Amino acid sequence: MTTAFCSGTTKVFLTLCQDVGSPFSLELACKARSGDWAGVISSRVDPSLYSDPYVFSRDYACAEFLRKCRLPIDGFDRKAEALNGFWSSERICSSTNAVFSRLCNNGPLGPSELALMALLEPARDWIRSVLGPVPTSLEGRFGPGATYGDRGRLTTIPDKMSSRLQSTSAASDFRQLLVGSAWDRALLASGSSSTEIVRGNRFTTVPKDATKDRGICIEPSLNVYFQLGLGQRLKSRLFNAGLDLLYGQEKHRSWACKASRDGSLATIDLSSASDTVAYELVRWLLPENWFALLDALRSPLTYVEGKWVHLEKFSSMGNGYTFELETLIFASLCHACGAGSSGVDFLVYGDDIIVPTNVAGRVLGY
Repeated sequence: MTTAFCSGTTKVFLTLCQDVGSPFSLELACKARSGDWAGVISSRVDPSLYSDPYVFSRDYACAEFLRKCRLPIDGFDRKAEALNGFWSSERICSSTNAVFSRLCNNGPLGPSELALMALLEPARDWIRSVLGPVPTSLEGRFGPGATYGDRGRLTTIPDKMSSRLQSTSAASDFRQLLVGSAWDRALLASGSSSTEIVRGNRFTTVPKDATKDRGICIEPSLNVYFQLGLGQRLKSRLFNAGLDLLYGQEKHRSWACKASRDGSLATIDLSSASDTVAYELVRWLLPENWFALLDALRSPLTYVEGKWVHLEKFSSMGNGYTFELETLIFASLCHACGAGSSGVDFLVYGDDIIVPTNVAGRVLGY
């Protein structure tokens, strides 16, 4: 952490806390002066302890002010936290997959599993109606980030078009869709027209907040190119169902404001949502042909901590259709819980969910 942070950002933070002047903000200021940044970041405000929303908002602003900063917290390993999150999500998905394997194999079902089946049937029907027929053709697109083989600064579109194409085994058949394209011609010109088969994606981390990094997985170039194209198709189908993933953030903000003012709506922000969408859940919910298409383009393994790991999740952040897929699944569950019509009565934008207050408990599984 630089001196500029300590003398600049810290000064602003201390001024904010002093101006608010509440017991909570002054305690934060005291921790900051003593260098207890872990204490600053771990401090939370409990809404149930406030009767005045204005007072709460000021304390909340103090608590969240440094949440995204890379604070000088001694002995804190942000990458280790991201790795712990990866393994924790895999354990959750493994348990979920075991439940669905039992469902698929007509194993003995308890009351909670019978209730789960009753909930998932209307969710599956809703997904089928939203998706419609599987695409008969697919156009891909390049993303802005790295791929499995394109790293560092060599991640521009010309870099990707001239480096050797990489793909998982199941996705390699999509190579024929590139024949005659500009990318195909660039590969032929560079002498790198053959496809290198890789086992899956690779785990890495990017900054998230003061306490932890965010775990993401970097996909092979051919996979992510067509994943992004498939994501566009899913966006279009979801748009027709009232869920705008291109320009819908403003509508979400408006609804969230309404929720805070009159209490008619509840906002739900899930933790590690995409990483806990289990493989067998997706198989259960999606039509067979749609599942086969998404499954062919996903990475079945991740290279993490020096070894290849078979994934229990369906897809991670880094996969080009994960955002759309999680939106689809969470929206289907809201519909099945009686939230009404998507885009009219409830909204889903990735893992940000807004539903009528009277069904929020059911959506959360209470």
